[in-house]
Amino acid sequence: MRIVKSFVLVLLIFMILSCATTPLRTASGKPEVSINGVTREDVSNALINEMVNAGFTLYQADEYKLCFKKKEKNILVNVFFGSRFNPITEFRIIFNLIEFPNYVRVIATSALIVTNPGSAFERENEVMGGKVASQLQEILEKIKQKLEEKSMK
Repeated sequence: MRIVKSFVLVLLIFMILSCATTPLRTASGKPEVSINGVTREDVSNALINEMVNAGFTLYQADEYKLCFKKKEKNILVNVFFGSRFNPITEFRIIFNLIEFPNYVRVIATSALIVTNPGSAFERENEVMGGKVASQLQEILEKIKQKLEEKSMK
């Protein structure tokens, strides 16, 4: 059984890599935008709204960081990243917000699949890249467009 699971995992990795998208052309190499004419609070509120609408829960926040989580519903992800203690994994996204005089820079710094979430045996697996990075970039671009249009009025 372990050999079959290992083989399927290797096969899944090859399938994912063959579908890899081009890397993002941002300063950090991660999904990010700079939003002109707004405050960090404006961006924070818009980001929280967008992520809650996408089914995430805000679980940690401070001036410079917003962390969101959502129970993973993808069966394949749960099979490969789940454990016998807790087969349900959690998807987490971490954003950093940096305020400058004329703009706010927002960076999606981490996208994680968490095994055994909320336990002493919690294990994080970074999954930033490919489709995840592209989707996060789209979300950030959408927020940027809305906020910049609003600030122009």
